[in-house]
Amino acid sequence: IDNDYMLHPSQKKMIRDELLKEGEVHPEKFSPNVVLRPVYQETILPNIAYIGGPGEIAYWLQLKKVFESFNIPFPVLLLRASFAIIPGALMEKAVMTGIAWPDYFNLKIEEITRKFLTDYDSGGLNFEKEYESIAEIFNLLNERAGLVDDQLIPQLAVEQKNMNDIMAKILTKFNKALKQKSASEIKIMERIKGILFPQNTPQERFISGLENYSMLKNNLHEILKMANPLENELKLLKI
Repeated sequence: IDNDYMLHPSQKKMIRDELLKEGEVHPEKFSPNVVLRPVYQETILPNIAYIGGPGEIAYWLQLKKVFESFNIPFPVLLLRASFAIIPGALMEKAVMTGIAWPDYFNLKIEEITRKFLTDYDSGGLNFEKEYESIAEIFNLLNERAGLVDDQLIPQLAVEQKNMNDIMAKILTKFNKALKQKSASEIKIMERIKGILFPQNTPQERFISGLENYSMLKNNLHEILKMANPLENELKLLKI
């Protein structure tokens, strides 16, 4: 029934009026829990602004209508400063790959590798002219087939597909050869991606506070200088 509420795990049932009365008599039994924590927080201790991480900000934004329904001022949301830690030696090696740092955060390692190989040897991996030449040849053959026998045209389409499949296999071999030629650079890119996203998890969610402190205790003053919540960007910190 819509007017019934069940308590977990006791399975005790209460109607709406009983539940409201229980809240008035024993408010200590009720908790805003995670769903209404921001609303409760801003009720007992209002803030002009709230500084949080990406996940927290996204969570607060979902509750804007809830704040409006309770007529509680919604604070200004500010994204906290975020840092990623990179060994200095590796940061220097990263320059030789030519990959921009945002790519390590926005692309998968396969996409980063593909971009590197394309930029590294665009002539070796760009088969557009070859595919265009094949298309031009078969266009001419189709025109001639139309003059001789229209039944040849479907057969030519099959042969054109076979030629394109052969070119795709050749491209795969070119790609494999370039990977072997660029093994050291690819290894650097894979290591950088692995440090920034260990086990495919953002670094700041993977490394504990104690680990961070042990690595950054000599750089705390530098971090404080860089930590500006009004700068909506992630900063790389070399250690």
